[in-house]
Amino acid sequence: MTPGHGNAMSGMPDFLPLADCLGDYLNDQGYRLDFMGGADLDFAGKGKFYQTHGFANVDGVNELASTLNQPPMSDWGIYDDMLLESFRQRLEILTNQQAPFGLFGLTLDTHHPSGHIPPACENIEYADGEDPMLNAVHCADRLVGQFIEAFMESSVAQDTVLVVMSDHLAMRNTVWERLETQERRNLLMMFSPHLQPGEVNKPGSTLDLAPTLLTAMGYETQGWGFGRNLFSDTPTLVESEAEINDFLNRQRGALSALWSFPQMSSGIRFNPPLSSMQMEGQQYPMPALLRLDADANVESFTPSSSEQSDLLEQMATLTPDENFVWSDQCRHIDGLFGTDLSANDADDSLCLAVGRLEGEVHTQQLGSKEIDVTHDDIINHLDASEDTVTPGERQQRERKLERFNTTGSWYEKRIVWPGWDSLETLTIRSAGFGAGQTHITQGQSDQQMHADVAPQFHRGVSLVGVNPEREPALIKHVDTCQKPIPDTGFAEQIASLQEAYSAFAVIVHDTAFCQSREAFDALLKGTPFSEWHQLGFREPYIGLMTADGTTHEIKGRASGAASITLRRSERKE
Repeated sequence: MTPGHGNAMSGMPDFLPLADCLGDYLNDQGYRLDFMGGADLDFAGKGKFYQTHGFANVDGVNELASTLNQPPMSDWGIYDDMLLESFRQRLEILTNQQAPFGLFGLTLDTHHPSGHIPPACENIEYADGEDPMLNAVHCADRLVGQFIEAFMESSVAQDTVLVVMSDHLAMRNTVWERLETQERRNLLMMFSPHLQPGEVNKPGSTLDLAPTLLTAMGYETQGWGFGRNLFSDTPTLVESEAEINDFLNRQRGALSALWSFPQMSSGIRFNPPLSSMQMEGQQYPMPALLRLDADANVESFTPSSSEQSDLLEQMATLTPDENFVWSDQCRHIDGLFGTDLSANDADDSLCLAVGRLEGEVHTQQLGSKEIDVTHDDIINHLDASEDTVTPGERQQRERKLERFNTTGSWYEKRIVWPGWDSLETLTIRSAGFGAGQTHITQGQSDQQMHADVAPQFHRGVSLVGVNPEREPALIKHVDTCQKPIPDTGFAEQIASLQEAYSAFAVIVHDTAFCQSREAFDALLKGTPFSEWHQLGFREPYIGLMTADGTTHEIKGRASGAASITLRRSERKE
């Protein structure tokens, strides 16, 4: 439903403003709607979504914390025990107002990779207590169960529908291997005096929740958008479409129109100090990528997000003849178009690129003050872009974007390895959470290790050795989100294996640590690497040491990727 990464739209002033959502309908029917969640409202733009679609009160971690007198919190936000108590109190207030209401809540303590244990469950364990995620789920089951029991014994249960549901299947966590061996379903459970006890064993998806809930509330409806009433015999999208994701991808044009993207008839005012741009009187975040049609109308607007590597991920999906307006760090624009706008690799100043990939692209620095780019300016830049670049320049751009698609990041180093006698290259890719696979590739084939099939590249940190034949081999892997702290670090293993390997690589997959850095720090202490000290949560990292003791390090942004490619000195770009 979003033009970029699924969690990237928090910077938009409105969230799908032209969509007719469940909240809009209930608000029109006279319902007061409240949302309460323990995490930040900016995540995935959920705060903007509720505010756009009929909710009167929208409370996240900041709003709730101000009323709870500095409650204990996890990395994600307010623990579920405090959240559910606040939820219970809000329910009592709404019930006493004698008016229709909808109260929505979102818990978070079962969040991957290892869950969070609130104060109310400090001494509660599941089975032997060794798995933190199972302990967290056991606690959540207890807390939610207590809430349901109290609700069912109250008078409000006589005319209120209580819904308990999952927002998505569990993502990779400490019990992932066990989950993957079983049939997996999302949960949808309803409690109502007007529903007969039973189980609806009908294939469906979260798209079907709105018409199903409305039916449970007494508003008989067969469908809402792509959703269908699960109580009826009407086929759901899951039943009628063999590949539901392919079907939804084919609807992207219609769905994008629901965003009501800004147009540029009055131009764009860029404000680099505030990392914002103004169109049609509305403020929008930048960096951002605007895709334009043949008449320079905005077809989609994609802001940058910490959940994706950077906007090059979107640039790599453009067709050669597609018009774009791209604002980003100057170093990213330099990297693709060979310009010289940034001072150095760490320069975060902002620049602008307008054109199409097959033609001449206008680039400029945005400076440190407000700057206006008129609609005529953009039209002129696009007209100039009709002059195609040389085949060599176009091929170079295609190769850079292809390389970006391979490595998943613009955070890349290409290193000449003295004595390299092979025509092939060796590329090491580190993927932060959500950025795909961590792997090692040799040339166009061969030595690939994927997180999905090779346990050595599960979450955590791996030490890999590269032998004189340029073949990678796993030496050790540690899930640094788990206890205990390792007895032996990588420094000792590197020292003992110097004769066997020509190079050593420390590679992070998913994240190097969760709630504590202790295990990660213990692993890398004493190694010749240094940049790992500044590594953040979910950031990719590679540390490489060759036989002569030379070290190379690279890290990317959170939930992005980074890569190092080794090649022989004679190889030409």
